[in-house]
Amino acid sequence: CIFSLSPIYGVSQEDVTEMLSSGEWSSSSSKIETSGSTDHVKIKAILKQFLQAHEVESGDGLNCIFASKAIGSKVLVLIKGSGTKAIKVDVKSTDGDLAKAISTSMKRIAL
Repeated sequence: CIFSLSPIYGVSQEDVTEMLSSGEWSSSSSKIETSGSTDHVKIKAILKQFLQAHEVESGDGLNCIFASKAIGSKVLVLIKGSGTKAIKVDVKSTDGDLAKAISTSMKRIAL
């Protein structure tokens, strides 16, 4: 599956909450293994570039939300990591096939 994403700029945490409660979203989760030697700032930059996304919110460590879109579909990616050697990725999309494709592709990222 080939997908082309672009950022959704100007999205806030409140917007994300509203988006998720006002539509039907599919979800697909995965884990990305890390070497443990790459810092959080660099990991976030790599993920942001891969997803062609706007960083909505950034928490402690690797915790953040990215927002992007593809033709007619919205994509939200929730990243959770606390310095361990794995990052949990939860991809939510208004298109179930797109959520699964992004989640599967993210497993192949080398960090």
